[in-house]
Amino acid sequence: MNGRDETPSKPASELEGLIRDKLPDPVRRHLIDVIIDRTDADGLAANWNAQPVWSHDVSNNDKREFISSLFEVLREYDLLTDD
Repeated sequence: MNGRDETPSKPASELEGLIRDKLPDPVRRHLIDVIIDRTDADGLAANWNAQPVWSHDVSNNDKREFISSLFEVLREYDLLTDD
């Protein structure tokens, strides 16, 4: 059994919620949506990625906060399941 078999999975709506929950409130207010896309996974990487949709141009710090939150969630849940 490899580590991938033991990795918890979540549907897209829950992954989006986890990412949002990890963002500081000022950054979260600028975020309109998080688009979760399924990717072709080779068994070594996550089978999903996320793109933020911002309400306006945001600072590099806001973008870094999103990426940091995304990677935290990716480390915990690298499998996307069907909703």
